[in-house]
Formats: sequence, C-alpha cells, structure tokens
Amino acid sequence: SPPDTRPTARPPAPGAVGGGAADVALAAAVMNAVAGYARAFLPADGVARHLEQARSVARRIDPGIDAFAVSNDGIVSVTKLTLARTALPTALATWCLAFFDACASEMPARFRKDRIVDVLGGLTRLIEQVGWGAALLPRVPSETTEVP
Repeated sequence: SPPDTRPTARPPAPGAVGGGAADVALAAAVMNAVAGYARAFLPADGVARHLEQARSVARRIDPGIDAFAVSNDGIVSVTKLTLARTALPTALATWCLAFFDACASEMPARFRKDRIVDVLGGLTRLIEQVGWGAALLPRVPSETTEVP
C-alpha cells in the first residue's frame, strides 16, 4: 500500500525541525515574557538595565548571548540568528535567572525564581518540547510568602 501522506495531527515542536530560527524566536519570547512581567512592577528603563546586567552574567557562559539586543524600554530582539543559536539553552537560562535575581534586588517577593514557570505561562510547554526545561525552568521550592 502507498505510504500515508496525511498531515500529522500536531505540528512538530519548534526545535524538532533542525532547531534554528524557531528556537531563537522562542528564546526571545522567553526573555520578553519575563521582561514584560518585570515592566508591570518596575520602570522600563530599570528593566532594560537589569536585562543588560544579567546579560553580562550570561556572556561568561556564551558570548552568543550578544546576538540578542535590548532596547531602552526593555524589549528583547534578535540581531544575529546564527550566533544566537549558540547561546541556547544554557546562556539563555543563565540570562533569565540572573535577570530575575537582578529584579529581586528591588522586589524580592515578586521575583522569586519559583515564579518563573507562572510568568512564562504557555511558553513552558514549548520550552519542555525543545528540551530546555531542565536548564530554564527552575525546580525551586516555593517560599511561603504570599504576594498579592
């Protein structure tokens, strides 16, 4: 019988088709999600400052993190696709966690690492699908402090 040519029910995960642009777009989405959360509580220029401060920490892991640009209002974009791929997922995870640490210096209860999963929301499924979960989604025990 002829091979089954019907489309699959679910499209492959972004990283499943050779990595590349989809993975880099996911990385930018992750950083924009955490930056957006931070902008709800901190001024945009402070968010940009914390993103840059955290990126300097991630740069020690992989200079490819410089393929991501940070605007003055804390929006993350990609400037060099090929270089950005080298930073995934380890330097990206370092950047994200260091950013939360930097923000926590101003608002510790709002920027506990155990909140990252909640902040990323639906992106967590994609993060798990591309295999970044262990690096990016901290398994930090929840603190008992409630944040309104």
